[in-house]
Amino acid sequence: MSRNIDLNNTSTHNLASTTMSRCPDAFHWNCGRLGTCANELNLLFGHIGHPALLLLQGTRSTQQAIRGYDGYLQHAIAHTAIHDSSERLVQAQAAVFVPEGSSNIHKCTQKSKFRMATESSCATSACVLLVCGDFNAPHRDWGYGQDFVRLKRFSGETEAVGLVLANDTAYSTRHGLHAGQQDTSPNLTWSTPCLVREWRCGLDTMGSDHYPIWLEHNIPTAKRHTCHTKAVNCDEFRANFKALRNEHAIPVKIVRTAEDSTRHISVNGNQPTPDQHLLNLWNTRQQLHPAYLASGRRYVDLRKVSDKTTQARRYAK
Repeated sequence: MSRNIDLNNTSTHNLASTTMSRCPDAFHWNCGRLGTCANELNLLFGHIGHPALLLLQGTRSTQQAIRGYDGYLQHAIAHTAIHDSSERLVQAQAAVFVPEGSSNIHKCTQKSKFRMATESSCATSACVLLVCGDFNAPHRDWGYGQDFVRLKRFSGETEAVGLVLANDTAYSTRHGLHAGQQDTSPNLTWSTPCLVREWRCGLDTMGSDHYPIWLEHNIPTAKRHTCHTKAVNCDEFRANFKALRNEHAIPVKIVRTAEDSTRHISVNGNQPTPDQHLLNLWNTRQQLHPAYLASGRRYVDLRKVSDKTTQARRYAK
């Protein structure tokens, strides 16, 4: 089973907002360092609800830091250089987080290729498989300048196991950090056919150079109770307030600007009302990131995004 994907598709169907109203079934992200973003993730999941599965890379931590989850971390990963057959261990831990009380489903991925997936599929005929990771398999479809044999090898191995690629190639999973870097897709999602109903790439990198990936599965789950609340975008409020003519009375300007800057959002009904200031920081950061990409990745624009990330992480503590 394969997907026919239009690489020229410019719709936003597969772009997920940080403050999206639907909670994903699985959340995959190369976070860079879990210790610096754990508090923000805790508040994010408190806002949208808790996914059934968290797949985090580059955690650089052996401490469980996500509330409501049991974490299983791999302390080191074997890397094989492209031009060197020797392996080296790097401290870029990968972690699987499952709801507290769940069975330990963590599998060590030290074995080469997809032997882990093959052994898992042989262990039970009823299981479904989801393999996510930063595969660093350059291919022109992923924004790279050339094709490496690694992706072809992966494709052959996953086909033998019965997995399909869930990625939408119209969306990069990593953004360039300067004008000399292209947007690329090192993060790939392989799954049992028909398992992934929707694959979305987050708009907000939350301080990493990798976008979070939001996955919805074709597995029945309990319905999540949602309720509605209001959030005011403070930056938009200030801009709209300044744009109004001075002929209006101050109270009239405040009321009108507040109405224009207020957004109605859905939240998890079992969670407290989200913190408005944090929501505003997330929304502002989400708006600044496309501006950074459109400006040619200027450092001054990247600093604006980084400043909002620093503020959000400091406020989340």
